[in-house]
Amino acid sequence: MDIYFTANPVDGEPTVLVLPFFIGSDTEVMPYNTWNSAGDTFYILGERKPSYTMGLKTMEPTACRNVWNEYTAFLDRYPEANLTTILSECYSTAKTSKSVTNGGSSSYPFRDIKCHSITIPWYACPSIDSDALQFGQNVRSYRDGSAGTSSPSSDAWIFLTCTNSVFSYINFAHGDEPLAHTYGSSLSELRQLKQKYDLQKRLN
Repeated sequence: MDIYFTANPVDGEPTVLVLPFFIGSDTEVMPYNTWNSAGDTFYILGERKPSYTMGLKTMEPTACRNVWNEYTAFLDRYPEANLTTILSECYSTAKTSKSVTNGGSSSYPFRDIKCHSITIPWYACPSIDSDALQFGQNVRSYRDGSAGTSSPSSDAWIFLTCTNSVFSYINFAHGDEPLAHTYGSSLSELRQLKQKYDLQKRLN
């Protein structure tokens, strides 16, 4: 299931868009290559789209409202940034988390994370850079419970809580995350492989 905070293309009003995935006998078959078509515009060349992400386990409605308020405030201040989006992709972890907790491995880390969320301030004017980056950082820090309150456990700020660390899906990563929060337990092996095969350091 995908959950979007986005602007309605008709009237520009901030909107919550929910895109569920249901597999059953009463569903229409959707071609695999169209499953993510709602996000195709993210990859259009041009404009500025600095992104911030987290791996998430649970959703807290009260704190979700705080992130919504942060989102709408940014749009109110910069109506030209009307393509700004917060996307949370949520998946069933019934099978993958069992593999991880039983000592199994997978092609990417943190398979027990239920949702991967990405905040995308989207705009053209460089003068917005500072506020856009602050907006992305604010949402990310609200979600790990570390901003706006002296108590990380405060319900007022926990939007989607993970474990004690902030984990990042590599395709959504901003680039300032600790490598261990992106590559997990594979980091040591990846460093060894890089040292062996990337002698020209082209994969930095």
